[in-house]
Amino acid sequence: MPKFLKDTAIMLLDSGVESYLLALYGMSIPTLRKLHKPESKQAPVVGLYGAAAELLVKACLVQAQGIKSM
Repeated sequence: MPKFLKDTAIMLLDSGVESYLLALYGMSIPTLRKLHKPESKQAPVVGLYGAAAELLVKACLVQAQGIKSM
C-alpha cells in the first residue's frame, strides 16, 4: 500500500488525537478537590481541546506545504 502522508504529518495527527482523547478522559473524571471558582473546572480540558486542534491544523499545513510551514 502506498504511503500518502508525510512522517511529520502522521506524527502530528497522532499527537492531536491523543490530546483529544486525554481531554475526553478529563471530562469524565470527577473533581477530587474543592475549586475556588467552579467556572474553572473545565479549563484544563478546554486547553487540551485547543492543543488538539492546533496539532491537527499543523498536520494539515505540514502535509500541504512541508515542515517549513510550521
